[in-house]
Amino acid sequence: MAGLHDLLSRDHARLDQLLTSALRSDDSIDEVSYQEFRGGLLWHIAVEERVLLPAVRRQRGDSAVEQQLHRDHAALAALLVPSPTAAEIDAIRAILEAHNPLEEGPRGFYEGVEEIAGNELPAMLARIRDYPPVRLAPHADTAVTRRSIEQLRACRSIRSRSSTVATRDCHREELEVRAGLPSGRVQTSSRPMRLSYPRRTASSSRSQAVAP
Repeated sequence: MAGLHDLLSRDHARLDQLLTSALRSDDSIDEVSYQEFRGGLLWHIAVEERVLLPAVRRQRGDSAVEQQLHRDHAALAALLVPSPTAAEIDAIRAILEAHNPLEEGPRGFYEGVEEIAGNELPAMLARIRDYPPVRLAPHADTAVTRRSIEQLRACRSIRSRSSTVATRDCHREELEVRAGLPSGRVQTSSRPMRLSYPRRTASSSRSQAVAP
């Protein structure tokens, strides 16, 4: 049975291939590949935010790497809300090229999770494999969506700043992705975009989108 590192690294490779297939040579979008990518990436984010990151926080709190992963997840999820264009796909690819090595690399996030999980790793892997697919909301193309994307992309660029003011301002703009994957629903008011998350219910194993 594959370990956590192998399982999620292979999922990275699968998603990378889908993203490549989603953008044709003439910059038009292959909708089938893109929608499979969108659902797959949001599932992947949900697993990391719902299963992996909470396990790490319980043992050692949040390191700079975990904080960066969380900011990346927020920016990626926001980029999946509007209808896809070549610009969105290029932006997603650029984030993933920096993001995935933080998880897959030597002494990276996945290795750290495996060490922390210890004897509980098989149970964690079972939770990952059983995690339900994400129910996707329609795309939303609004000024609020675009503004929120730019805010979240700016937040993920804050890495090692010492300014607590800058970090605090970023937290006001960045909405938590604590539950994992947003379905793509946004507010229509002038406030920043609210992401919605899948949650299991006692009566069903299917994913349902609910606002935090």
